[in-house]
Amino acid sequence: MFKKFDNDCEDMVADPIRRRAKIALITKRRPFIFCCVMLVFVCAAVTMFEGGKAGIGGVFGAAICWGIYLYQEIYLYLLKVIDLLQKDKDGKPTA
Repeated sequence: MFKKFDNDCEDMVADPIRRRAKIALITKRRPFIFCCVMLVFVCAAVTMFEGGKAGIGGVFGAAICWGIYLYQEIYLYLLKVIDLLQKDKDGKPTA
């Protein structure tokens, strides 16, 4: 099921140009995702403290949003580490 995603990810990591493009895309997208996650979190907190039954669903939604945000952060970190390991001592790409 995830075979195509795994193959695409391996190809992207092996190609330094595509890897740097993906790093730039995630870095540019990160503040927007964080603002959305915080908005969902605040809405969930408000509905939870109002005492409605929808508060549980909001908390669950906020947890899912935080999971997606953390996944993007870890993915960005791994891409940066791979990019750093692919450079030689002078800081120039080896490929």
